[in-house]
Amino acid sequence: MTRPSKREIERAIEDLDAESIDDDGFSVVFEDTETGEWYEEPDLDGEPLDQDTVDPTIVWRDDVVETGWEPTEDSEADPR
Repeated sequence: MTRPSKREIERAIEDLDAESIDDDGFSVVFEDTETGEWYEEPDLDGEPLDQDTVDPTIVWRDDVVETGWEPTEDSEADPR
């Protein structure tokens, strides 16, 4: 495998910028790990959000949550 040129990297970055996520379709909620409730603000102020009406892109938690996710067979190996 050859290393990409500087221009190839710049072009890839430009392509990513052209495909950036529209701010209107991107949402982050913050989860209170003790209660499981979601909030709009990171300091968990205000009323909790109704989880049935919110479809967040990212759920932010202060604690680590382990999942059963594993790499798929067709994913590349970690190069480290």
